[in-house]
Amino acid sequence: MLNIIIAIVILLVYTLAMIKVAGKIPPSLSDSVFFLDKSKRWIWTIVLMAVCFLCVPTIIEKSSENTQFLAFLAIGGLAFVGAAPLVKFKDDPMQFKVHEYGAIVCAACSQLLLVFNCPWLLLAWIPYFAVFTWKTMGAGQNWKSWRTMIFWGEAVCFATTFAYCLI
Repeated sequence: MLNIIIAIVILLVYTLAMIKVAGKIPPSLSDSVFFLDKSKRWIWTIVLMAVCFLCVPTIIEKSSENTQFLAFLAIGGLAFVGAAPLVKFKDDPMQFKVHEYGAIVCAACSQLLLVFNCPWLLLAWIPYFAVFTWKTMGAGQNWKSWRTMIFWGEAVCFATTFAYCLI
């Protein structure tokens, strides 16, 4: 349990520090790596790898035998996201693909894990979808107002997965 709390603190401190550095919420958590100097982008990798390694024992243990592979894939996807910080295609096309596919696997498997083990946690998505609908379909709203919704979607994924590990 302490390992999950430490993982939450690490990710939260990093995220809040990047928001403070940039003075804004990034379009996605992954985009926050570009708030760092090029020589310090290794911090992103350290943060995500720390979160991965701290979460592995708990998320695997809490999962049913039939869904442990989803926990493993979610953590593996997050490790690929951390190992490939360049999320902009123009910087490094191969790293972009590793990052993108890792993020998709992480998000999909973490939420599928919840579907089978703790589906009520998925109720946390209701406010997200309500705001998403309001921002994208509301009068006068535009693409830029939607962009940080990726960040908030990632936040819901992390929050629900952390909550699953803590209960």
